[in-house]
Amino acid sequence: MIIEVMSKNDAELYSTCMHKDKSIIISITSVKSLDAYIIPTSINGITDMIRVKYTDTDYNTVGISIKDIKRIADFVKRYKHNKYIDKLIIQCEAGQSRSAGVAAAIMKYLNNDDTPIISNSKYIPNMVCYRYTLEALMEE
Repeated sequence: MIIEVMSKNDAELYSTCMHKDKSIIISITSVKSLDAYIIPTSINGITDMIRVKYTDTDYNTVGISIKDIKRIADFVKRYKHNKYIDKLIIQCEAGQSRSAGVAAAIMKYLNNDDTPIISNSKYIPNMVCYRYTLEALMEE
């Protein structure tokens, strides 16, 4: 499964096009922002998605909730061995921090390699999101 990080605008544009790839999406928006306008259809190839809302911060006491982390982990685990899913898209406002942190944790969990995100200067992964997501994914 290919893991791709996108901004809100890129994910909305992606959802308006026809794709042969079957995709699932984790959509992250800020608490006071509108959700990304993404509707799964057979035309765009998006088969499932979850939406979570939290603030982009590196402080443990605010931002992502344990409930949201569990939803993300359960979603990833549900599709972990699904051979019909080609792509997992993680989307946040800018596609650089929250989505990068979550994507890096998922890569570490699935492939034991988070370097495509961690070593890429395009991203500034939110390490609170990374740490909590990886911990939740590693729980059995």
